[in-house]
Amino acid sequence: MGRMSHRNQERTERRISAAASLMLCALTVLAQIAVTLLLTRFLKEKASFVYGFLQLIGAAVAIRVYQRSGSPSYKLSWMCLLLILPVAGMLLFCLWGGTHQAKQLSLKPVPPIPQRESAKMLSDLNQTALTRRSPAWGRLAAYLQKRQFWLYRNTDAAYFGEGESFFRDLVEHLRQAETYIFMEYYILAEGTVWDEIFAVLKERAAAGVEIHLIIDDFGTLTRLSDGTLQAIKDAGIEVEIFNPVHRYINRLYFNYRDHRKITVIDGYVAYAGGINIGDEYANRIERFGYWKDST
Repeated sequence: MGRMSHRNQERTERRISAAASLMLCALTVLAQIAVTLLLTRFLKEKASFVYGFLQLIGAAVAIRVYQRSGSPSYKLSWMCLLLILPVAGMLLFCLWGGTHQAKQLSLKPVPPIPQRESAKMLSDLNQTALTRRSPAWGRLAAYLQKRQFWLYRNTDAAYFGEGESFFRDLVEHLRQAETYIFMEYYILAEGTVWDEIFAVLKERAAAGVEIHLIIDDFGTLTRLSDGTLQAIKDAGIEVEIFNPVHRYINRLYFNYRDHRKITVIDGYVAYAGGINIGDEYANRIERFGYWKDST
């Protein structure tokens, strides 16, 4: 009873935190509109000067963002917002655009995975052969090898232009898993697609296959019930919720999300692309029109 009460409280906190953060975004945009209307109404001919002054402040903050360290995409997003909507941009920047150190997630250091010397030697041979055929690709392979991404030969790749064919192939390979299944998705939604996948995962877990599942908390907030989550755990599947929203109910850090869509099976088969786990991605239901993605 206590565990059920804790889960209900946690889900409530997650929803409150998400709703509060989204409401703040909406309020800042409304503040932008309100300032523009008030300036136009009460200052009349001086409104353009006042708003121009606000734009100058926004531009100054944008220049400051440009000078900061960080990824170009992160800085470009803030600069565009500050220049286009200076009032909303400055309010949001005060809330979410603070120092990077204050907003970093506490991630556990991951030790490097032990690599067999034979795998490295084989990769070196493959890299040498590739360099003879294509020096440019050989340099790229050498760069990746320095970071322990080995180069393999005789591999195949399959393209799935639509979700239904992807899920059919995924389920078929999940059935053949013998050692482990690693899955990581932003959205995991209840429905017929998940029912088919879960039936296979449950059977493989019972057969001794090691199964790990990482799902994003915000992406599954309204798509995965507590009962389904508990059923996954009860089946012997280890589940990790990435960046739980409820931990940041008093802070606005929940915007760090895991958008990866990856499945790895036994180290021989892997899937990556833009398709989450949900019926709309297989066009079994329609949420945003006909869904066409690639994996």
